[in-house]
Amino acid sequence: MQIVVGICLCISFINFIKRKKQVSHQLVSKRKGHPKINVVVGIILVCFAVFTRLYKIEELLNGLHVDEVGMGYDAFCIANYGVDRYLHHFPVYMINFGGGQSALYTYLAAIMVKILGLNTLAIRLPGVILSLTSILAGFFLIQKTHGVRWGFVFMLLMIICPWHVMQSRFGLDCNLLSSMIMISITLLVVSKKWWQYILAGVSFGITLYTYALSYIILPVFLLFSSSYMLYVKKARWKNILFMAIPIVILAIPLIWMLLVNMGYLEQIDGAISILKLPDFRTGELNFANIWGNLGQFFTILTAGSFVYNAIPQFGTIYLFAIPLAIVGIGIAIKDTVISIQKRKFSMSSIFLFLWLANMVLMLLTSVNVNKINSIYIALLYFIFLSLKNLYHYFKIGFVGISILYFVVAICFFQYYFCQYEKDYPQIDLVNEDVIPLSREIQKLDKNKTVYMHLNIHQPWIYVLYAMQISPYEFNEGKRENTIDGWNNNYAFGRYEFELPEEVQDNSIYVICEEETEEEVKSFIQELEEKEYQVEHYGRYGIYYEINHYVDKLQ
Repeated sequence: MQIVVGICLCISFINFIKRKKQVSHQLVSKRKGHPKINVVVGIILVCFAVFTRLYKIEELLNGLHVDEVGMGYDAFCIANYGVDRYLHHFPVYMINFGGGQSALYTYLAAIMVKILGLNTLAIRLPGVILSLTSILAGFFLIQKTHGVRWGFVFMLLMIICPWHVMQSRFGLDCNLLSSMIMISITLLVVSKKWWQYILAGVSFGITLYTYALSYIILPVFLLFSSSYMLYVKKARWKNILFMAIPIVILAIPLIWMLLVNMGYLEQIDGAISILKLPDFRTGELNFANIWGNLGQFFTILTAGSFVYNAIPQFGTIYLFAIPLAIVGIGIAIKDTVISIQKRKFSMSSIFLFLWLANMVLMLLTSVNVNKINSIYIALLYFIFLSLKNLYHYFKIGFVGISILYFVVAICFFQYYFCQYEKDYPQIDLVNEDVIPLSREIQKLDKNKTVYMHLNIHQPWIYVLYAMQISPYEFNEGKRENTIDGWNNNYAFGRYEFELPEEVQDNSIYVICEEETEEEVKSFIQELEEKEYQVEHYGRYGIYYEINHYVDKLQ
């Protein structure tokens, strides 16, 4: 229904445009408005942004994603020991579970962990802070080129966008990419002096440490945008050089990392570490299915496969706004053509190049919402373009879309904060029980072996996180249970993450009671026959010999 309404309004808008012979003089107006009113509106929007990013941040997603836990434990190790979980000093690129993880989020989280301790808030706060910074950067950029009032419009679009809300509150390394892209573009466009271009280059260089797929997006975007800015005389060669120098310097460690993992160089494991990954994921790039990958564009506009990225009934940018985004792409293309013909800079061109860079990525690999998150910055700008043109050409349509935005945004926030956790109590790769469960197990006899069959990905990392075990202690007692692609389990200390072939006396067993495998059911039956007591904790059962339970579980 949302899409149908959006399409109808856009068709009406296009038909109205065709009847216009001249562009209204208001289209290029940059009204500044009353300064005091602007301050009040700005404060209200900032407070609203902070509220929607922090409210219930520790409760929603109903637990922590496995990558959040892995990054959080690495941040704890870095903050307190100066090494990652595998005892490597300050890695340029984290190993995580073998396939790698970009390092910027880990180091920002390490600062938060040092201040707040290892908890959900500390893990998610870096994403919140950078997302709020990107919102302010978006306002600053648009108000410079379109005026203060339109800066507030773009700011509000970012604040209420479902994708932006959800990614801001979720501690994945990749989610920093969109924020850093927005900040970097702002610094680039407003640069006039040489040191400002250096600052923009530093920002783009740091962006490379947000997510590995930025290695494709940024070079394509910078090639397009730098060539364009030189052509329209927005920048000079020396300006581009000033920007390029810090980008190249900051890229060198990552280039070294790529060469190490391709087998051309040896890894470095010293004061900083440039490591060879056990499972270097070059296979994700697929040049054989370029045309097939185009179909992903509609998927990322709707919701994708993970409900922690977007809610199906609202989509990533709201379903009704999809036609606005598509119309905005057309407007941006037209603006860019005119800009090139007249050799006059247009902001639309920069966001069009960002969109094209993401489309290149989409053609080369299978993507989802979190992988291609920087495309939404461009899509929000395209929606902004459509709204601005609606306002000047077809005010009734603008009012209609504004009311629709207001109503649907209220529905989204009401659903997200009040109903979402009830409809999605269990989300793939997210777990809320194992961390508190692990802390309860610490109350049990510490001389007993604990066998855990948790039916989740990487159960060992949740236990390390919960008990905040030193990485030195972990590695001293570490041993591999199994290695099976994604499910590589490490036993350590008294903790085993596979059930033994038969019940071992003087042991404690933690088993997922939703397990359907016959072998596990038989094992539970054997425990019951041996008169083991059981305490139920969420979807897990803790089995113990009756005379050896230390403290009653709460």
